[in-house]
Amino acid sequence: MIEHLCGDLIRKESGSVVVRVQGIGFQADVPTGAFATAQVGDSVTVLTALVFRQDSLSLFGFETATERQFFNLLTSISGIGPKSALGILSHASPGQLADAILREDISTLTKVKGIGKKGARRIILELNEKIKALKPDGASDRQLELPASHAAVEEARDVLLSLGCTEEEAEAAVTAAQQNVDLDADGASERLVMEALQALSPPAK
Repeated sequence: MIEHLCGDLIRKESGSVVVRVQGIGFQADVPTGAFATAQVGDSVTVLTALVFRQDSLSLFGFETATERQFFNLLTSISGIGPKSALGILSHASPGQLADAILREDISTLTKVKGIGKKGARRIILELNEKIKALKPDGASDRQLELPASHAAVEEARDVLLSLGCTEEEAEAAVTAAQQNVDLDADGASERLVMEALQALSPPAK
């Protein structure tokens, strides 16, 4: 199982990237617009899903764990293949997709090529309860990513605990800090710690 690729971006197209890892170029299909800010030659990390078929082996890539999680949820539905799942994620972010499913918004889902009303209803029926379990009431697109699965959040929480915070204080501070931090940016854990410490500090008089 290939969990992720870390290497140099040597080619980027609208729906795929090629990453060179120790002299080997790996091509991965990605949602349209993924890695938009990355330039050829940049060092990148691509989270991956390897899909086996009877006559093929395909690698799909994602910028965030949430995208990959939704890809796996979508492909678990009968009739939704990896290409269709990638098309859905190209059309809507995980947060937008979750909102559409929770609101039972068939029109948003049917805008994706290859997804008709029947397929949209199946997605809503099979994923509604699963999405509710992932997304707290009122959660934003960024909060949709599960805190326990994100390394930056885990690292920041551990730092706060080592500084003497209780688990409750660390959890509350890191949760508040996530509103102001891009969890997928370089140095996210350090920025998260700084924001969390500010959240813990009493207001100036």
